[in-house]
Formats: sequence, structure tokens, C-alpha cells
Amino acid sequence: MTRAEFVEFVRTAKLGVVATVDAEGHPEAALVDLAVTDHGEVLFDTKAAARKVVNIGGNQRVALVVGWADMVSVQAEGDAEVLWGAEREKYGRIHQEQVPKSRAFREDFTLVKMVPTWLRYHDARPESFSIVETPLV
Repeated sequence: MTRAEFVEFVRTAKLGVVATVDAEGHPEAALVDLAVTDHGEVLFDTKAAARKVVNIGGNQRVALVVGWADMVSVQAEGDAEVLWGAEREKYGRIHQEQVPKSRAFREDFTLVKMVPTWLRYHDARPESFSIVETPLV
């Protein structure tokens, strides 16, 4: 899967499940609305007090599953960061354009950017079964 294909897939799916771990290694996963830049940076908003925000502060490595309709999904792994200041403004505008109910600029919410370093495209349909892993460096 190319980066451009990933961008298109995320923009079509619009939802994903992001997974983080806390300081003791306990997992946490949540369904989030997704936006994506033309370069493949994934954006989602979340409550500022959410566990995933605390978890990302301690361990930036996250996993993401996008799509499941028609038995096709993409898994992604990479680093995430909570955005502040000028970066929140810049990426928040992108998020608002793609997510009509965006809360990226609300005081009680924050914006997270995830930069994928690895992708796995999984097509589980019998007529087109395929699993393709792509490192993104």
C-alpha cells in the first residue's frame, strides 16, 4: 500500500480505533473520527483528560485500525503527539475540513497527530484475499 493509497483509504473510512498503553503496559483502545494530511499524518481529536492523552505522554507508540467495511482494513503503527500552539492551529484546520463535527479547538479537547511508520493492508474477501505489509520510513 502506498502512502497515497493509505491517505485515500483513511479519508474514505473516516473512523478508526486507536490503541495506546499506560505506564504499566495496560492497553486502551478507542474509536475516533479521523482526518489525514496529504502526507499520511493521521489526526484525531479527543478529550484533553482522556486516558489516551496521558498514555501518549508516556509512550508515543500507538497502533491504529482503519476500516472494516467490506472485510478490508488497514493497520498502522507509529508515533503520536499531542499538538499545541501553531501546530494545533495548522493541523486543526485540516481536521475541521475533513471532520464536520471536529472539536479540535474546544478548550476541553486536544488534537493528536500520528505519523505511521508501518502499514498492513488486509483484504479478507475470499475473491481477493491479500495481506500486504509496508514499512514507511
